Amino acid sequence: MSLPAGQSTPADGKVIPPSARTATRSSNASAAARRWSAVARPLAQLGQREVEQATATATATATSVYALMGADPLPPRLRTLLGDFHRGLITLAPTSAVTREWTDRVHAQGGTQ
Repeated sequence: MSLPAGQSTPADGKVIPPSARTATRSSNASAAARRWSAVARPLAQLGQREVEQATATATATATSVYALMGADPLPPRLRTLLGDFHRGLITLAPTSAVTREWTDRVHAQGGTQ
């Protein structure tokens, strides 16, 4: 069977038009944005110098966002918030173990984005 240009077939054999793939990416991005809006909490925790708690909260949030987005790139606003947290953590606790762990995790997960 020949598919029209731009369409794909997943394992279940159903044809997915490009517009459906775009809608799925948009849906994932919206859901990720709602989850990552929780980043205000770790940023506030950093502001209160609660480095370990902030990192634990941000790690859980980032892990779920990366899982939700899969191979799709993070939306720009999420990348900005992630970067803000990362820079704040490095500024506040540049040599701490949690900063090194966070940095390693972000590089490992972000390398697929």
